[in-house]
Parts: sequence; C-alpha cells; structure tokens
Amino acid sequence: MAGIDLHLAQLLVDAGRFSEASTRVWRAIKSTSLAWPVYAELAAVWADVTIASGKLQEADAWLQSIQAEAIVRGIAVPASVHESCVRLDFWRGSPASAITACASSNSTEALGWLALSAWRDGDRTALERFARSIDGRATDTDLTARFWSVLFRGLVRCASVDAGQLITLAGDLKLRQQLLARAIAGRIWLEAGDRERALKVLGSSDGDEPERRLIRLLRRQAEVTGS
Repeated sequence: MAGIDLHLAQLLVDAGRFSEASTRVWRAIKSTSLAWPVYAELAAVWADVTIASGKLQEADAWLQSIQAEAIVRGIAVPASVHESCVRLDFWRGSPASAITACASSNSTEALGWLALSAWRDGDRTALERFARSIDGRATDTDLTARFWSVLFRGLVRCASVDAGQLITLAGDLKLRQQLLARAIAGRIWLEAGDRERALKVLGSSDGDEPERRLIRLLRRQAEVTGS
C-alpha cells in the first residue's frame, strides 16, 4: 500500500498538485511498518512538497535526517533523495553537496542541478564536466538528458534557437522542469534584447515554488528594462 501511495504522490508532485501529494505522503509516512527505502523515498517527496511551499529550511531538515540515518544504517540514500538535496542546494545558494562526485554515479536529474550550481558559482571546469556527462546521455529516448543538454547550451551561448527547443522538450516533463524552461528561455530572450518575446515566454506565475519565484524576478527585470 505504501508503495502505491509513494508512486501516486510522486506523480502528483510532478504535476504540481502539492496539496494532494502532501496528504497522501503524510498519511503513509506515519506508518510504523514501512521498509526504510520506502520511507526515505517518501521523505524525498515530502521535501519536494516543502520546497514547493517555499519552506527550504524545513526541506533541508528532512533531507539531512534521511542522510544521517543512511550513514547509521551503512547504506546509500535513494537517488530521489540525492536529487532533492542537490536541487535544494542550488535554490538555497549553498555549495553543491556532491560537486566533486563522479558524474557517472549521479542520475541525470542530479547532474542537471549540480551543473546549475557550478554555473551559478562560476565553476567552469565542473560545469563542463557535468554537461559532458549529460550530453553523453542525451539520446532520443532520454528526454530528461536532452532537456538539460539544451538548457546548458542556452545558458552558455544564449541562442534563441535553444529557447524554443527548451520549451518544446519541457512540455513532456515535470512541471518544475517546464517552469525552469520558461525561466531560462525568458533569460535567453532578455540577453538577446527581445523584451517582448521574453515577457511572452515568462508569462505570469503565482506560487511559492522557487522556479515560479525566478520567473517573477526575471519578469520584473524585463519590465524595468522596458520602462
């Protein structure tokens, strides 16, 4: 039953239905009979819900507790926990927790957030290393890798062709990736000096998710540029 709740909660989070996801996760996570890997996966979903609510410190506390328990148990955390950790590191402006990790040992999603942190910090060596690993996975069947590959091309060269491709690719992915695509595409158009196109891509975005906050910030910048 917990496995079903976990799967459904992950789907709800991916679709941006956070209230429904939190109800399902909280009901399951209070169970005393959960296998620890399932509990850790549920905690990662709960962390995603709290990140979406703008409660980054609360999300960090959840993830730190799971990592500490994994150390005590002598086992690795699930990939979803690591992905939430490196995503949270990026939004909090913290040094990426696994910035020196071997690229091949990370999921594509984790690599994407690690590379974003490297870009944010101006660490070109790490950015190129992670981006190369993502590019190597960017096949027709791996939409997530293709998404991140195009995103970093767009960040580095700010070419308008990347903006359109990024939005198209994100359409089949999670809501947070769709929001991130809007933000990066808007930035590309701003860098290209096309304020109107940037505003159109950014649109309006209410909510507490960090991706939505970034969209609002970029929109304010576009509006100031045009005033």
